[in-house]
Amino acid sequence: MKGSIQAADPEGIRCGRAIRNALDQAYDGRWTGRWDLTQLTKAESAHIGPLIEVWLQRVLDLDDGITTSLQIAGYDVACTWSERIDVWTLDRPVPEQRELPYLVIWANEETSRFSLGILRPGPDSRGVASMDRGRPRLSQVGIDQILWVFDGCALPANVLMKHPETAMAAVSQSSGQAAVNMLFRHLQGELVQHSAVETVAQQIDSSKRIRDARGHLRHEGIVILGHYHPQPEIAAALGLPSPRAGTFVSHRLAPMEAGELGTGAEIDGGRWRLAVPGDPITMAPSLPVQGKERT
Repeated sequence: MKGSIQAADPEGIRCGRAIRNALDQAYDGRWTGRWDLTQLTKAESAHIGPLIEVWLQRVLDLDDGITTSLQIAGYDVACTWSERIDVWTLDRPVPEQRELPYLVIWANEETSRFSLGILRPGPDSRGVASMDRGRPRLSQVGIDQILWVFDGCALPANVLMKHPETAMAAVSQSSGQAAVNMLFRHLQGELVQHSAVETVAQQIDSSKRIRDARGHLRHEGIVILGHYHPQPEIAAALGLPSPRAGTFVSHRLAPMEAGELGTGAEIDGGRWRLAVPGDPITMAPSLPVQGKERT
């Protein structure tokens, strides 16, 4: 099973994205303005594990199991998720059924890391019953038996968790547009997920809010680069993180003088670099149309 998962996702990028999507779906930021596990009710937290199963099935193209939601390499697989590294729970064994293998999953929003492993429970894998519907916790013996497929891999960052003061200030704005403008003004150089924009805007048309923010912030010298060609290439040329699907990056720019050396990008007929404190504010260049916007 480990080989099957790694064949579909050699570096854990897809699994990390699945966990990120599941967490964002649990927060439901567009409607609730939430971005932190501590903001969820116990009932809502209980749904995170099933959501992760759904997203793993999508990103890894897994079949349904016969007795479980997932099948990997011909085996029905159960899943157990925890936001802590040592409190996984297992189902109570059914005597007439053979023991199912488990995907054991952990993720931490503060460190932006996740782990995913495989466990074939043995006689000593179950410890005392937890408060979670009386299901037994995975014992230390069971934890030691986990075969880690990805251990401490990068989880796409929750930018609102990284910058709680900016998050609180943004959701407190008088309008969704003001919130989105503030997000990109204050989080320059950071990859901002579309889910974060939805959370602070709390509007259905959050994509329009991003387009409008480009026009508003252009007067402050700030560009917002998206994930369609050629904007990720421009971001990389400027030395910024290159946006992937559903992410954006902003920064204030300054024009490069003739003969000036250093990292820069050709935009709108001129050469531009990242602005530094002390650079005068200059109207930002017009960005080239992204690939999807041409269709």
